[in-house]
Amino acid sequence: SNVFSMVLGRKNNLFIVDAGANAIIRYDLKTSALSVYVDIPGEPNPTSVGPPIIDAVPTRLRWDGKTLRVSTLTGFPFIPGLAKIYAIDAGKQLSVEQDGLTMVTGFDYDPQNDRLVVTELASSFDLATGFAPNTGSVVEFTRSGDRVPISVDAAFPTAVMHKPDGTPFFTSLADGVLYRIDPGSMNFCVTSANSVGAGAIMSHSGSVSLLANDLALRCDYLPVDEFGLFFYGSAPTMVPLGGGYRCVGGPRLFRLGLMKSNQAGVAFCPVDNTTLNKHGSFIPGSVWQFQYWYRDKGIGAGNSLSDGLQVMFTD
Repeated sequence: SNVFSMVLGRKNNLFIVDAGANAIIRYDLKTSALSVYVDIPGEPNPTSVGPPIIDAVPTRLRWDGKTLRVSTLTGFPFIPGLAKIYAIDAGKQLSVEQDGLTMVTGFDYDPQNDRLVVTELASSFDLATGFAPNTGSVVEFTRSGDRVPISVDAAFPTAVMHKPDGTPFFTSLADGVLYRIDPGSMNFCVTSANSVGAGAIMSHSGSVSLLANDLALRCDYLPVDEFGLFFYGSAPTMVPLGGGYRCVGGPRLFRLGLMKSNQAGVAFCPVDNTTLNKHGSFIPGSVWQFQYWYRDKGIGAGNSLSDGLQVMFTD
């Protein structure tokens, strides 16, 4: 009734996602017979709005030669965090491979590191205004399960695919455009007011090329001649710390050494990838989050943090 995607699977079977029927349909290419291969279960509705069971609304289907996988959008009232990706084995048994997602329209795996990458249609839904515009995202998941947004404020993204070199592309339903996500950087999270102004801001000079190996981190609008340090991790977060927020998370955090801000209130740190801890070294396509922590005697907490800087590296 509502075909969303299909894949050619085992034994001359074409598997078709029927979003309206909440099922995967099997089409036998030899006999032209159609049958329900598996039903995708709904979710109990934890709110008082909408039906008692929320439809799964399956979307993207993938087949890797062994396992069939399917993502779910989830139906009305489109609750954030309810969508999933299921793995379906040869016995038609479903297991949750990734949960905590929001309105998933597509997913793929980065061929360079096998990380899951999903497109989320929007961040929320409102009865009066519908899906929140320009709040979609493309999110990569680390091996430890941390969310790493690699494109934000997208206009209803609907699918994601990668080139063999790991370059991701996604489509936008609202724009009717195919977008490429290039290596580069973007600021994220928040800064906090300090003793010299509105707060410290991250940036960088040099490139994100690992061959060039010339990335240098910079933080502006710092108290003059105060100690601080750059640090980084594999995932974004937002946790109160001192007079600000720690924006960098992940299983491990890596420090780049203690330093002092100069007379212009700037801290600057060249980053040599060849000397980094092997667990914190950069590879093509990897995404890392950077931040600066610093002392500030002019605020009650005595220390604060900049905003965050996310960097996607290339070769």
